[in-house]
Amino acid sequence: MCFFLARVVRQFQRLGVQQENPQSYIQRYGAQLKDAQTLLQEARAAGVVEDI
Repeated sequence: MCFFLARVVRQFQRLGVQQENPQSYIQRYGAQLKDAQTLLQEARAAGVVEDI
């Protein structure tokens, strides 16, 4: 019988803020953008328990 041990390390990095033209941003990422409720549901499903 084999046992595997794992350790999960959560690391937060501040990457800064960058100015962006909203229309360009939507044009570039529109298909991937999620509304706040969907984002929260997916984060919870992935195991995120912190207040986001």
